[in-house]
Amino acid sequence: MLLFSIRFCFPIFNKVYQYFFIVSILYYPKCLDIWGSIGFDVIENQFDLINGRTPEEYFNNEDEVQVLKTKQIRNEVINYEKVVYSKKKFIQNTLEEKDILFASMGVGSLGRTGIFYNFETNKKTAVDSTIKLLRKIKNIEPEVLQTFFNSIIGQEYIYRYIVGSTGIISIKNAFILNLKVPLIKQEIQTKIAKKLNILLIQINKNFIYHPMFIARWKML
Repeated sequence: MLLFSIRFCFPIFNKVYQYFFIVSILYYPKCLDIWGSIGFDVIENQFDLINGRTPEEYFNNEDEVQVLKTKQIRNEVINYEKVVYSKKKFIQNTLEEKDILFASMGVGSLGRTGIFYNFETNKKTAVDSTIKLLRKIKNIEPEVLQTFFNSIIGQEYIYRYIVGSTGIISIKNAFILNLKVPLIKQEIQTKIAKKLNILLIQINKNFIYHPMFIARWKML
């Protein structure tokens, strides 16, 4: 159960990251030093991009793989209510810990993000074709990239590259992979990730008691 709306929490981090991104674009070295910037990189070098796939059939059998759609990504969290299911033979990729779900089409939906945590569900999970998965392969922490994507600056940046009109909009893989994001020092990334995890403790009263969370918290 949500204890309070996440909308009142994330703007704090969004504003910080917006400021950081603005000064990054303007290339003010002193400001960048304060924020711990060590340069820039494109998404392609930091994350694998995996396409979701819409199954040929859906089922009501909860023993099968649950499939998330864009409507499940709400307010930076994933809603597992009213999910649909598909047989394993229709699924190419299942989600892994800390995969970022990126909604890649639809007015009002494109640009939404959520992070998948194994503790939130005990079922194999996949996404349909309206969602792209971003899987960490290098240095940027998923929580940091999500914070950037969910900021006003991040949303404006994403919407520069949309194609389509009349309610049917999307963003191509090539544009996602070439989105340029600032790199910041690992210790600062860790602080951001830790603060976001603290918010999740307050949002979900069961979060703190889960063994997977406790193990992850000790690593921060």
